[in-house]
Amino acid sequence: MTHPGSGGGDQPIDLYPDDLNSVAGKFATGQTNLDTAATTLNSALQNAAGMAGNDDYGHKFAGKYDPAAKALFHTLSAGIRAIGQASDALVTTANNYLKADHHSNVKKGKGAPKLYPSPPVFTDVMYPDPDSAVGPGHSSVPSVIAKYWPNGHQDKLRDAASAYRTAATAFQGIGHTLHTQVQSLTDNNADESVHAMAAFWATIWQDGGNAHKAPLSAAHEACGKLASACDKFAHAIDEAHSSTEHKLAGAGIAIGLTTVVGILLTPFTGGGSDAGAAALDGAEAGAILGGVEVAADAAVAEIDTAVIADVGTELEAAAEAVPEIETVDAEVTEVDDALSDELTETGAREEPPGELPKTYEEKSSAVRDIMTDDDGNLIGEEDSKGVRMVTDEQVQQARIELRQRLGEPTIKSTPKGDIETWRLSDDPPSTVTYRPFSKSGGPTIDTNGVEDLNMKRLHIPQH
Repeated sequence: MTHPGSGGGDQPIDLYPDDLNSVAGKFATGQTNLDTAATTLNSALQNAAGMAGNDDYGHKFAGKYDPAAKALFHTLSAGIRAIGQASDALVTTANNYLKADHHSNVKKGKGAPKLYPSPPVFTDVMYPDPDSAVGPGHSSVPSVIAKYWPNGHQDKLRDAASAYRTAATAFQGIGHTLHTQVQSLTDNNADESVHAMAAFWATIWQDGGNAHKAPLSAAHEACGKLASACDKFAHAIDEAHSSTEHKLAGAGIAIGLTTVVGILLTPFTGGGSDAGAAALDGAEAGAILGGVEVAADAAVAEIDTAVIADVGTELEAAAEAVPEIETVDAEVTEVDDALSDELTETGAREEPPGELPKTYEEKSSAVRDIMTDDDGNLIGEEDSKGVRMVTDEQVQQARIELRQRLGEPTIKSTPKGDIETWRLSDDPPSTVTYRPFSKSGGPTIDTNGVEDLNMKRLHIPQH
């Protein structure tokens, strides 16, 4: 199925597999880019660990910040997983259409159609939780003024803010790029599976007021808010330090920064003020610097309530709301089933070529030949009554010979893979079935009611 020429045709084609495969590739690239951006951000935040200091201000800031930062990476994991699932489902849908088109065209001969390869995506990813924003302060100050001198690291806070903004830009770019790809599908293909894909994408990225409900757009919004929180806390620390210095200077006390003690209080002037400076106690510090504490507390409270607020809760909710791959595969299976039903009703499926066995006895004889070696012994080793343990190569060789001796099977697509069935007889009921999955984890061939065959299954032993 390819796009019609510019002149078009009278019969519209509902879906173009090449379009689906192309968009699947873009989604695979998007997943890689998103993982790169998330990994870069995670590394930057690990380097910024302890950025809030370990005083009361740092603990208050971290109370809302830490859960939000952890939730961000849980949400990114969900978004990355969903994008990979979308890519895989698009290729599966495209291949289902190729198979249906192949089976409907008698001129294409026997054998399987050429299918698109699986996209290079990973099914899941987990990131380490960022370390807490609480950590050793960047200076030791006299206890008498500690509460007026927040000990967080402004440089680390601003580095974290920059990393968040870089990530936010990357997330937005990825979201818009993939959104454009989904639009290209809905604009050029008219099929329920495509509209289902668009609906699935809306659970990953949304613009506008519902952005916080989808993981990728929620991560984009959260990064902007967390960046603002880090910048505002760094600014609040700067303001507290500046205000403390200014107020102490106004009281005739100078602050000297050292690498050993951290801060020393020294008098500006001689006389009576010297004794007051040297003996500055808590009550005097409070009288001079009380406004600094109030302003710093207010700044941190504003960050908690107006900037970060419910970011962590919204991120976790967005991660939980993403549907798993089964939802997309259900849409894919419905498409393939509908096509198979339609093709069966119209009698368009290709009949097996001549010289194939016609009767139940002839078909049973062919199956016995396939399942036994040159000496007439069943292939493989007995696992239990009627069950033979074989290698994957033996299963695939038997599958090839079944196609050669019995013709093309009836194919049923499932979320776990295509099931191939050869019907030997309706009376007595007799079938041979190949399925690419089993409890043991490998492909299996089941035989049912095959005349004079003392075997019911070939399977690969579980390791």
